[in-house]
Amino acid sequence: MTTKQERLEIVNNIIKKIASLDRKFFYSAKNDMTAYMFFKNGRLYFKDDYTKQDIYAYAYKYFGAFSHGGTLQALILDFSKYIRTGKNYNGENGYGGLNCRHWGYSAESMKAIQSYAMELGYLEGRLCYICEKPILQNDPFDKVPSGHEYIIVHSSCLPDCEEEEYDDGY
Repeated sequence: MTTKQERLEIVNNIIKKIASLDRKFFYSAKNDMTAYMFFKNGRLYFKDDYTKQDIYAYAYKYFGAFSHGGTLQALILDFSKYIRTGKNYNGENGYGGLNCRHWGYSAESMKAIQSYAMELGYLEGRLCYICEKPILQNDPFDKVPSGHEYIIVHSSCLPDCEEEEYDDGY
C-alpha cells in the first residue's frame, strides 16, 4: 500500500504528463506553470496553473477559481479521492477519468497518458499475453482460448488467418 505522499507524487506526475502532450491541459503558457496538487494544513489542494489559486480538492463547490472545464474538474476530484483513500476512483465523478474520449487529445497522446498512469500504478489494466504491453480502453483485443481459460491479446498481435483455413474440428 502506498502512502498519501507517494500517491500525491503519482498524481502530480500524471498531471505533468497531461500538461506535456497535445493541448497541454494543466499548463499555462502565460504563467509558465504546470498545475499540481499539494497538502496544506492536512488538506488536499489543487494549484490552478492559470488562476494560480489554491483550490480545496474535495467537492465541486470549491472549484470557483478552476480555469479548466468539467471533465478535468471531475478528473481532479478522482485524483483527490485516490490520494486520500488509496482506492482508484477513475471516472467516478463522471466523464470517464483518464479513459475519457472527449478531451480532444490524439489517440496516441491518450494512450501515452494511460500507459504512464498504468506504469505508476494509478490505472489498473490488463497486459497483452503476447507483447506484454497494456491493453488500453480503445485498443482492439481478442480473447483466445488457452486450455480451460482465455488469454487476452491485442488483435494486432495475432497472426492474420484466412477464414477458409480455420478448422474448428467439425
